[in-house]
Amino acid sequence: MDQTKSFSCKICHEQKAVYTCPKCQIPYCSVKCYQHNSHEKCSEKFYEDNVVEDLQQMKASDEEKKVIMQLLKNFEQECADDEEAMLHNEKIADLASRLAGVDLDGDSQEIWMQLSEKERKEFKKIVQEQNFSNLIPEWLPWWTYKKAKKPLVVEVDAEEVEEQDDPSDFKFPKISTKIQPFSHFTV
Repeated sequence: MDQTKSFSCKICHEQKAVYTCPKCQIPYCSVKCYQHNSHEKCSEKFYEDNVVEDLQQMKASDEEKKVIMQLLKNFEQECADDEEAMLHNEKIADLASRLAGVDLDGDSQEIWMQLSEKERKEFKKIVQEQNFSNLIPEWLPWWTYKKAKKPLVVEVDAEEVEEQDDPSDFKFPKISTKIQPFSHFTV
């Protein structure tokens, strides 16, 4: 029996085999050969078996199980919220398409006819209960956002003005000597 044949890679048949597949015991020369299409079923099955075995050996504590369950509940709620938002957006798009050619400023009867029965009932209920505040977001004027530390406008006493009238109290910037006369700029 030829020694080189028994130690050659059984996948590429070009290199010397230095490894043996732990699953099927085939000799191979490199990772490239191990992952080759002809050996893929065996290598993938080996990876899968190892992952499954590792997962089966893992034991989660009660605290870890609670955290995982909470994460799953949060994910489920987010999915439900996303679905609800998507349905809401579809309803808005549907209403927008139905009202596309309608004069919204003048033709109230045409607007009414474009609403579904459910939308009409909702509108009547809002009008009867006079519950318009839910439809319009509360408006807060900008000046109520932050209280100013100092008032922006302060009344000045006449005495304070007289005290500051002395020109020597005022600080003026120095006038540059490089200023051209105005006549220099006119044509």
